[in-house]
Amino acid sequence: VEEFGAFVELEEPFVDGLIPSFRLDGYFEYNPQKHQLCNNETQRVLKPGDRVNVCVELADTDRSMLDFSLVD
Repeated sequence: VEEFGAFVELEEPFVDGLIPSFRLDGYFEYNPQKHQLCNNETQRVLKPGDRVNVCVELADTDRSMLDFSLVD
């Protein structure tokens, strides 16, 4: 988890990508001491090791990048 978003590793197929901060619903504040993104309004916290459901928003094959968004 970084200020600009949360990295995600899929279990199968094994690929990784990023949930950019701008794709998160609401305002998430970065806590560098805890490596967390926190939404004080909804009390949602993203931290390393969390299991989340994601949707692919962007697949850039030229740069081998995947952008995800959270799915509730």
